[in-house]
Amino acid sequence: MTFLRSKPMKNYIFDLDGTILNTISGIRYAINEALETNGFPYRYDDSSAKRLIGDGTDALVHRALQDQDNPKNFALIKAAYMPRYRANQKIHTSLFPGVKEALEHLRKEGAQLFVCTNKPDALAQRIVTKFYGTDFFTEIRGLRDGEVPKPNPAIVNAFFASHPDLKHEETLFVGDSITDYHTANNAKLLCGICLWGYGRYEEDWLTHCAYRFTKPEDLWNTFF
Repeated sequence: MTFLRSKPMKNYIFDLDGTILNTISGIRYAINEALETNGFPYRYDDSSAKRLIGDGTDALVHRALQDQDNPKNFALIKAAYMPRYRANQKIHTSLFPGVKEALEHLRKEGAQLFVCTNKPDALAQRIVTKFYGTDFFTEIRGLRDGEVPKPNPAIVNAFFASHPDLKHEETLFVGDSITDYHTANNAKLLCGICLWGYGRYEEDWLTHCAYRFTKPEDLWNTFF
């Protein structure tokens, strides 16, 4: 782990895809099925599918369409993608080695844990509770109707509104991408980036993060 700052943390807000769950295969499967069903000739492997993630489902579909992106194609692919992902996300999702154990350690020490994701809220609730149970996280929030996706801080702000004991200076936002970095900044939180995820880890923004986590147990060293 690289420490760029040292500051005591008591609360953690985690991104979902690429941070606490390995979801890439389910996303790849669903988008490829949607493309094939509608006659598009190209497909994504896990590596190229990672470049589609970030900023929510609509952004994913727009990126997947490449130069075929237009309102008609967007509507076709999104309508095909969503039910396929909903039906198959549990089959194609897995835990990253050591992540659940690291988070369990933080919980036992007294930390509050939250999940903040651009995945639709109903899907986020289902997949997180499948792998972590119903009471592991203090609160899970995905994108709800009418909400603006990360890096807008609306979801993060909702946590602070509903949990008045939270303090910004004691809360770390943990993700794997530049979207998460900007989300943390917009919410006025320090950011920790996990290097086992899907992000494009470029020094021009990584240097401004409070922490870089090379392995899950590095998270322990941020709790005081």
